[in-house]
Amino acid sequence: MRRLLLLASFSLCLCVIPSSAEDAELPQPQPVSLTHLPPDSIRALPGAWRIDVYRDSLRLHVSKGGILVRDYLCSVGNDTIGKATPAGRFRIIGKIVDPPMYWKNGTRIPPGDWRNSYGPRWLSLGQEPHGTYRRYGIHGTNVEESVGKHISSGCIRLRNKDVIELFDLVPVGTTVFIH
Repeated sequence: MRRLLLLASFSLCLCVIPSSAEDAELPQPQPVSLTHLPPDSIRALPGAWRIDVYRDSLRLHVSKGGILVRDYLCSVGNDTIGKATPAGRFRIIGKIVDPPMYWKNGTRIPPGDWRNSYGPRWLSLGQEPHGTYRRYGIHGTNVEESVGKHISSGCIRLRNKDVIELFDLVPVGTTVFIH
């Protein structure tokens, strides 16, 4: 006789508990993936938003109420040339559609210009507990082939379709952990 048990914690899992030797060969339980849910369904989930950036594996995870809802490939800083993405706890403190880029000499590079590497969206990161820290952000790119590498000057790059989705999904104030 097979018994079903639904477990709920940080992720949902449908588990089959074998009650006889013949049931012992059943496949192992698999967690339910919520990364396929549309944005409106994700927003309806209870709980706080959280972003985790894993520099070693080049992944950006988005969670809502402790449940993983998105998993993106990302790029981070190149620490071999002294431009590492800083580890720590941040918050999204602002969001910009079609951000301009500014060079160190003050030259403004408008959105859409081939020299502007920020892509279509920018999410500013502020560091806790020090307050505003606008030098780093999560943004798109003008070279999508660069995503998935340790290549940025410290920011977190996503594919343009992914940064647009992230921008529309998470609110200002979302906590970002960079590991």
